[in-house]
Amino acid sequence: MRILKIFFTAIFALLVIGFFGGLMMREILLVAALGQIKSDIKYLNNLPPEGDLFKRCLEYGGSSFVDDGQPVMKNQLRFISDREYVLESVCQVTSSLRTVIKNKNLPPLVRRVKGQSGYIQGQENHGLEVSIFGRNGIVYDEVGLLASSTHVDVDSSVIVNDGPATVCGGYGYQCCDDVYQVGQEFQQTNALDCPKSCYAGCQEKPVALTFNTDPPANEVTKTIFITSGDYMDFIYTISDVGGDVFSQDKLFGAEADKLTLMDKFFKILDKYAGADQAKQNNYKITLSFGDGTSENINELNGKIPHTYTCPGPSLCVYNAVLQAEAEGGIKSTLGGVAKIQVQVKP
Repeated sequence: MRILKIFFTAIFALLVIGFFGGLMMREILLVAALGQIKSDIKYLNNLPPEGDLFKRCLEYGGSSFVDDGQPVMKNQLRFISDREYVLESVCQVTSSLRTVIKNKNLPPLVRRVKGQSGYIQGQENHGLEVSIFGRNGIVYDEVGLLASSTHVDVDSSVIVNDGPATVCGGYGYQCCDDVYQVGQEFQQTNALDCPKSCYAGCQEKPVALTFNTDPPANEVTKTIFITSGDYMDFIYTISDVGGDVFSQDKLFGAEADKLTLMDKFFKILDKYAGADQAKQNNYKITLSFGDGTSENINELNGKIPHTYTCPGPSLCVYNAVLQAEAEGGIKSTLGGVAKIQVQVKP
C-alpha cells in the first residue's frame, strides 16, 4: 500500500513538473521567436541594396526612386509557410526582380498567425504576430523603434495583413482546386501562386465522376450524333469526393499503386452505388438536356432516358449538363466531364 502511495505521488509530481516545464518551455520558445524576428528585421534595415539587383532594378525603372518617393529597392521578411520565411531584396518597380538573402525557420512549435505574410522595410505602423499553443507574441514598430511583447496588448492597428505578397501557404491559406473545391472565408488575391483560389479554407464540392450516354458519345469530344426522335440514355455517377479521385488514399488504401485505372474506376462505382439514401437526399441533382427541359434526380448514380427532336431543316445542337448541389448551396463544376453535346439530325 505504501509502495502504491509513493508511486502515485511520484507520478503526480512528474505531471506537475511536466506541466510547469511545458509552460516555461512555451515562454522560452516564444521569446526566442520574437527575438529572432527582431534581429532579422534589424539586419534587413541595415542591409545595403544588393549591387547587381539594384542595377537591374534601376535599368527597369529608370530612377532610384519610384513615383511616391520611396526607394526603388526594399528588403523584406516574407513567409512561405507557417514556419519558413526568407529575407530578401525586392525591386519595387517589378517584384519579379528579387534576391533571397537568407532562408530561415521559426523556433520549433512556433507559428506565424494566419493571414500575415511578413515585414516590408520602411512600412509604418506594422506588426507581425506569432503563436505557440495559444500563447501569442508580437513584434511591432513603436515610433520608429522595434518593440516586442508576449502579451498582445498593443494597439490592434499595428497588426496588419498588408505585408509582402507571397505564396498562398505563406499567408497560412490554401490553394483551392477550382473543379473539386470551393473557397471559404477570406480570399487572398495577392497570392503569387493562386490569386484566384487562395482562401482561408477549402470545402469539397460534389463531383461528377462519370457522365456518358447510351449509345456512347465520343470520349474525346464528348459529342454524340443522333436522329430526331431517337431514344437515348444518360448514365451518370455523382460523388462528393474532392481532389483527384483516382489518387485518394481513403478510396484505395495501401493497394492504390497496384490497381489499374479500370480497377479504381470500378471501386469508385462500387463505393457510391451503395451510398445510403439518407446521404443521397442531401443532394439536389439536375440534368439539363439543353432543349429547354430538365430533370431533378434523387440518386447519386443511375440512368436517365430522353428523346430529342429537331424541327429542322438544319442540324440542332443541344448541350446536356449535369450538376449536383450539396447542403449549403455548394454546386459541382459545370463543363468538362459534366457536359455532353448532342447533335440531332432533322
